[in-house]
Amino acid sequence: MRNNDFNQLYNQYYQPLYLYALSLTKNKEDALDLVQNTFIKAYLSYEDTSHTIIYWLIRVLRNEYIDMVRKKKKEISSDFCFEWVEDPYDFTKELINNEKKSWLYSQILKLPLQARQVMLFSLITNDQNISELLNISLENIRTIRYRTKKQLKEKAKKENML
Repeated sequence: MRNNDFNQLYNQYYQPLYLYALSLTKNKEDALDLVQNTFIKAYLSYEDTSHTIIYWLIRVLRNEYIDMVRKKKKEISSDFCFEWVEDPYDFTKELINNEKKSWLYSQILKLPLQARQVMLFSLITNDQNISELLNISLENIRTIRYRTKKQLKEKAKKENML
């Protein structure tokens, strides 16, 4: 392929090939590599300068992408070794979190009826709906929630649950 033909080919098809490569890889660097490899192959091996070259370029790019994916599958990165290993402390953290949630829920159930309802309904709906359900003003709901949270935090500090 002559240089003039190649320059014209590059200017005409670089952008569509780059967008196609980017859609495949979802990664700018890999997309640029694919386009570069595609144009190198075109420069070295494509002889026919007819209008079907875009289809040939797309096929070459797709094959380059498939080769790249195969190579990446064979590579073992340092991150790979640790992805599947469970951290033994995660289980402990989960138990602690579950214990704290259980403690909080038990404390909410011990609250007076109105405060308990406000706290539990706050988990599933907004203040306007709570106001309508309990026939309490919005300001009162917010005050009850604020005071209840404050009491629960103080109790949690005393019992070392925070």
